[in-house]
Amino acid sequence: MDNINFINRIKNMVGEKGINIKELNDKTINILFKNGLLNNAYDIFLLKKEELYKIDGLTKEYVDELIKSINKTKNCSFEKFIYACSIPKVTEKEAIVIAHTFLNFTDLVIDINNNDCDRLKRIDGMSEEIVESIKRNKVLLVNLFMYVNPISIDEKNANIKRYKFCITGVLNKDTSYYEEMIKEANCIVVDNVTKDVDYLVFGDLANAIKMMDAKKYNTRLISERQLVDILKEIKENNKMKN
Repeated sequence: MDNINFINRIKNMVGEKGINIKELNDKTINILFKNGLLNNAYDIFLLKKEELYKIDGLTKEYVDELIKSINKTKNCSFEKFIYACSIPKVTEKEAIVIAHTFLNFTDLVIDINNNDCDRLKRIDGMSEEIVESIKRNKVLLVNLFMYVNPISIDEKNANIKRYKFCITGVLNKDTSYYEEMIKEANCIVVDNVTKDVDYLVFGDLANAIKMMDAKKYNTRLISERQLVDILKEIKENNKMKN
């Protein structure tokens, strides 16, 4: 991996969708890399205050906050841990689906160690290309696990139905706005319509292929307004189950 790709992987790993080390900004990542302190993704968790104090451009106050922030992120959610590994082809959406399929790191590694990766392959929409990418990055997953303790998903919450939504077309608000709403309701956003997608939210200029797939799989078509009402109902039902 070249230097630019490595640095981008680190930025992705510590970003908001990953383990979210807020104090570790782009400038600091570049400084640490140039000083030989970042050679592997997990080197972040080996940083020592005494080493960082000696580096020009890093104040004592900043270093103290940085180390504190790093230590806080060692207990992150399982899905954030998967995304933080920056495995090629594994987006935030795949990370969420994988996490809620396996519930914990051990079961994921057991499946990866099985050459057939049966459970991974059974996940709807999980292509052979993605599975192979995960297998190739098994060492990275295991090494990072030595320093990060991803929180296993509670089986009680895992049994709550997590509806899958796909969005297409031009909506009144930005797509990211509705994606956040869907995630807040403990549901999943996917890029394509497959047999296990529950709802297709559509607006103007909706993608024709997605609309045809929705018809093929009997996926329910809903508007923005219907989406808001459905998510409200889902959140209320989940509260009752808890």
